[in-house]
Amino acid sequence: MFAGHEEYVTSHEFDLIRRYRNLGGNLAFLSANSFYSRVVPIGGAIRCVGHFRDEGRPEAALVGVQYLDWNHGVFGNRPYVVTGAGRAPWFLRGTGLHNGSHFGFSYGVEIDTLAPSSPHRIVVLAELPNIFGPGRTAQMTFYIAPSGAKVFAAGAMNFESSQSAVTDRLLLNLWRFLSR
Repeated sequence: MFAGHEEYVTSHEFDLIRRYRNLGGNLAFLSANSFYSRVVPIGGAIRCVGHFRDEGRPEAALVGVQYLDWNHGVFGNRPYVVTGAGRAPWFLRGTGLHNGSHFGFSYGVEIDTLAPSSPHRIVVLAELPNIFGPGRTAQMTFYIAPSGAKVFAAGAMNFESSQSAVTDRLLLNLWRFLSR
C-alpha cells in the first residue's frame, strides 16, 4: 500500500513492485503521480534522470493510470463522482453510494488518467470530471492482473486522508478486499 505521493522511484524499486504484482501481490496507490520519475541515488540525495514511460516502462501498465498534470495553483479541489458502482460493489458496500453520487471534498492537486498502456478490463470506479479543464479528468481505477493481483489507484491526491465517514468506509472496504 502506497499511502503517499510515490512519484520518484529507482529502477530497482519499479522492478520490485512490478515483480510483486506479477507474483500475485495486491497493490494500492492512494495518491496520484506514482512511479512516474526515475531517480538515481547520488550521495545522500536522489536525482531525476527521466520518466519510466519515456523508457518503455509506462507507469499505467503497473499502476493502472498515469500522471496527467497538476493544478498549477489555478484549479480547485473537488469531490469524486461514482461511475463504476456495478463493476465493483465491494468498494461501495455500506456507503449508500451509487453512480452519480459524490464523495469527499478535497481531491485533485495532481491527477492521473487512463492511458493506452493501462491494463485491459480496468474499471473506472470514480472520476473528477474535467477538474483541470475540458477532457482533463482524474480517474480512480481498479484492475485484476493476470497473476490474480488486485491493483487500486486513487487517481488524485488526498484519498489516503479521512474526509468523511463515507471515505473512511471506502478505505476500509479497499483494505478488506486487498487483504483477502
